[in-house]
Amino acid sequence: MVLVSNVKKFIYLKNKKVAGTSVEAYFEKYCLPPNEQYKQTHSIDETVSKFGIIGFRENGKQIGNFSNHMNLSDLNTKLERNVINNYFKFCVVRNPYDKMVSYYFFEKKRLPNNFNYTFNEFCKNKDCFNLNRVKLNGSIKCDYFIKFENLLEDLEIVCKKLSIPFDKDLLPNFKSKCRTEKKPYQDYYDEETKQIVYQKHKEEFELFGYTF
Repeated sequence: MVLVSNVKKFIYLKNKKVAGTSVEAYFEKYCLPPNEQYKQTHSIDETVSKFGIIGFRENGKQIGNFSNHMNLSDLNTKLERNVINNYFKFCVVRNPYDKMVSYYFFEKKRLPNNFNYTFNEFCKNKDCFNLNRVKLNGSIKCDYFIKFENLLEDLEIVCKKLSIPFDKDLLPNFKSKCRTEKKPYQDYYDEETKQIVYQKHKEEFELFGYTF
C-alpha cells in the first residue's frame, strides 16, 4: 500500500516486514476528507480524492492503481508533476537479520500447506530488500527513515515534521502474532546464512549501520 496526503503533503512508502501496515494505519486518516468517519482496520479499499490517496490493502493482494507495497517509480507515473519532489517522503526500515526471521514466520503462517523451507533454505531463496521501493531513476528519494528499532521515537519526529499530533496509543499492532518463536533473531543463524543475508541486503546494512 501507499499513502499520499494532499492535506499534509506527505508520501508514505510501505516496506515489507517493518510494522509497515501499523504505521500506514496511523497516517492514513490524513489522506481522507477531514469530516469522514474513520476506523483503523487491517484491510481497506483504494481511496482517491482531492485530499489524498490510500492504496488497496488486503493480505498482499494487488488491486487497483495504488496497491500494496507500491514503489516510488510506479507511483511517480500516476501523480501530478513534481509531487514526488515536493512532498515529504518517509518509510520504515529494519535490521535485515531480524527482518528475515520475521519474513520467514510470516510466509510460514501465510502458506501453511505449501511452505517446506527450513530457515537456512529460506535465506538462500528469498530476500527482503526494501530500498528499491524508495528509489527513483536509481537514486534513493526518501526524506526520513523510521527505524523499526526506534519506532515510537522516530514516529514522533515524523509527526512533528508534518504538524500531526503524536499519540503512541493510536499506533495499532497488526501482524504481531506471526512469529511464534520468541527467541532472539541471532539464534536462527549460522555463519553461512549470516553472509547470505548480508550480501543480499548489503546496501541497507551500509546505509543504516545495522550489524548482527
